[in-house]
Amino acid sequence: CGLEVLLVGLSTSKTHEAPTPEKITRLEGKASGLSDAKVTLRAGEAVVAQGKTESDGSFSLELPKGSTFSNLLLEVQKDTMLLWAIVPLIKKEETNQAGTIDISSTAAAMVLIGKLSAQGLALFNYPVDGLQKALASFQEKISKEATLKTLLKAAQAVDKAAHSGSGTDALFQVPS
Repeated sequence: CGLEVLLVGLSTSKTHEAPTPEKITRLEGKASGLSDAKVTLRAGEAVVAQGKTESDGSFSLELPKGSTFSNLLLEVQKDTMLLWAIVPLIKKEETNQAGTIDISSTAAAMVLIGKLSAQGLALFNYPVDGLQKALASFQEKISKEATLKTLLKAAQAVDKAAHSGSGTDALFQVPS
């Protein structure tokens, strides 16, 4: 009973060890200029984690325990603005960095998903090392290849128009 603990004290034997706390798996990043935006991490169509951005656009998602995750699509949405980033790998029990989610990461995700789809492949079942190489290659090529530069400029123009607030309510409505 509990009187023994009060009178004698706690047992000092090694059978009463403190439990080791489980480490948490996190994904952190920043969506510049998007405060209080909805952040969704997806594996295919399944939602792995959700959260909101802080006033500076930063976010931290806590993922389900015990797993390493790969081939994920990160979405950041506020009003009519939707940004994407591909997250090739999230290691379990670590704080992983998604980087900055912006027009460039969205363009990279669109191009990569489009290329995979054209080959009859999907993001969720593509090899992780292949995704990492493809994203690195895209980042290197975006400032050099004319087609990718044009794509990025077009995406930036749409982004600028969406942020201007001038008549964009009619142009950029979220379907209901």
